[in-house]
Amino acid sequence: MTNGTIDELEALVCSLVVAPEPGEVAHLLGVLDRLTARVTAAVGELDAA
Repeated sequence: MTNGTIDELEALVCSLVVAPEPGEVAHLLGVLDRLTARVTAAVGELDAA
């Protein structure tokens, strides 16, 4: 996970709370999906170790 991903997620959540723009929810779901994939891969690596 990179700081860019965390920053992007934080900015999206803040903008959704204030006033969501069209497409922001879909973008947030995409970011969360990528984050979930990274966490799942990391857990898989830990299990294999």
